[in-house]
Amino acid sequence: MTTPHLTAIGRRLVALVSLLIAVSSFQMVPAQELSPEMLREAARRSGLSEEEILRRYQEQRRDGAGADTLRSPGRTDLEGIDDRMAGRPDSVAVPAGRGESAYWAHRPDVVLPMSDTALEASLGDSLLATMADSIAAAPELYGRSFFRLPAGVFQPPSFGPVPSDYLIGVGDEIVVDAWGEVEFRVERVVDRDGAIILPRGGEVVCQNRTLADVEEAIRGRLSRSYAGIKDGSIEIDVSLGRLRAIRVFVIGEVVQPGAYEMSSVATVLTALYAAGGPGEQGSLRRVRVERGGETIGILDLYRYLLEGKRDGDVVLREGDTVLVPPRGRTVLLTGEVRRPAFYELLSGETLDDLIEFAGGFTAAAAIEVVGVERIVPPAERGPDQADRTFADIELDPATGEVLDPEAGRLLDGDVVTVDAIGETLWGWVEITGHVKRPGLYEYADGMTVRELVARAGGPWPDTLMDLAVIDRTDAMQRLSTLSIPLGAILDGTRPDVALQERDVLQLFDAGAMIEKETVRISGEVREPGVFTFRSGMTLRDLIARAGGATATADLAHIEVQRLEEENVLSAAAEPPSGSMVRTITIDVTTEGLAGRTTIVLEPWDHVVLRRLPWYERQRLVEIRG
Repeated sequence: MTTPHLTAIGRRLVALVSLLIAVSSFQMVPAQELSPEMLREAARRSGLSEEEILRRYQEQRRDGAGADTLRSPGRTDLEGIDDRMAGRPDSVAVPAGRGESAYWAHRPDVVLPMSDTALEASLGDSLLATMADSIAAAPELYGRSFFRLPAGVFQPPSFGPVPSDYLIGVGDEIVVDAWGEVEFRVERVVDRDGAIILPRGGEVVCQNRTLADVEEAIRGRLSRSYAGIKDGSIEIDVSLGRLRAIRVFVIGEVVQPGAYEMSSVATVLTALYAAGGPGEQGSLRRVRVERGGETIGILDLYRYLLEGKRDGDVVLREGDTVLVPPRGRTVLLTGEVRRPAFYELLSGETLDDLIEFAGGFTAAAAIEVVGVERIVPPAERGPDQADRTFADIELDPATGEVLDPEAGRLLDGDVVTVDAIGETLWGWVEITGHVKRPGLYEYADGMTVRELVARAGGPWPDTLMDLAVIDRTDAMQRLSTLSIPLGAILDGTRPDVALQERDVLQLFDAGAMIEKETVRISGEVREPGVFTFRSGMTLRDLIARAGGATATADLAHIEVQRLEEENVLSAAAEPPSGSMVRTITIDVTTEGLAGRTTIVLEPWDHVVLRRLPWYERQRLVEIRG
């Protein structure tokens, strides 16, 4: 569950990462001289949130973007307008080109002010990645990630179909096609007077007219020279070629406020995306479009993101202003909902609307009661009262709606938590161990051991049939164990045993309860070690399993060290009088290891092949001179 304390930690992590980014960008300013005042000035000038600085910086590192050119955030190189920062060196280049294509091709890099150069320095990638993961884990305002899509997602085309209410303006290209008795194609750009001139048609006013109106006017003008237009022998089609560029202003709480040049069919979303979207304090619910001193549209991004409706996403015109005001009432929703996040609420929206924005409850949500941590409004605070309170809001378990509408009203800064149901599982029994299909099975009243074993496929042939164990947990969580004769129950010679809910029946492997007997071989063999004992195993078998004897082995004195079972297994209080180990010496030099005469080994025997005492290979002496 995310709390305001964790959110504060996330903000401190963001600030630390921003500090590291700033240090890496200031070649002329040592890290120890980077004061808090400089950081505040950097944030004020850039207009970027701390998270946005981190994201853009990571993109620049991935794309290998150099820092040889300074660009001012939120600006485009509009012809005739000098948007460069005061004091910028004349040698710094402004991106060439104009229009939306120039903007998307030269999207401004992240540049922190108060530095003469912006050369990248190496930053510990592991530290940066760790901090980025910590920041990403904290919830953010719903909808902000929408503006982190790849560049060009909302870039409108500069040609193609336009809306029926699109008003033609200066710079639009009009294309007139004729076919039939005569064929021609005329392409004209609307001039500064808002008109085009057609051969044998004269001047046609296009400014502030729809394409349908312009087509009708062109038909009327051309019909004076071409009689076939009226009788249908000549067909006329009027369309738009390249569209004009318009300049709009995006201001308020956006990442990169400024003037932007884009296509004449650009909408509010296009402008917002060009400006990086609403900033950390920007509203996603009340984006206004101002035209001629009036508000001509309000875009609610939640309606688009949640319902796909773009009723407020109007087509912009030359000189329009897109204003993003500070966000209003904001609530954090955590716990068992499908989209935990911060949500901005409009007037009249309640807890029911908040749950709907979050996609509803998860299957594990306990929806009977929802907890709300609240900051007491200033007008209601008293000297002897707490500044923060906690309240429970009751919901209808069947519908998940608030029972008391008044209680569902939320305040700015509320933290709403939807708890999860308990994880205790009921209605089961379990069978484990040496059975064909171990696992959980549904419990039914009157269920017995024989039924559970049959449902699990039965025991394996080497299952221990003399004993099985039932581990039982009662309603008070007290543990008990019941031993049962499994084989007698399964063959019906003993009464069956009734199971209880959450019983665990364990079957055992008979072979696993018997210690595996071994023999050991060491000394002059190629692979000495411990081997599993098998009945009838001989000395020759063991030496063969060890890779055979080496050339240095003393085959006349092979030792077999064997336990004296009578003494070793004695339970007497006094120690046995004899030896615990008996050594048997065997000589196989006559027949060799391949001969028939050999000794049969017993469990725990230790065979030792010692080295020949005087074995030595030739040694060479070299004389020089």
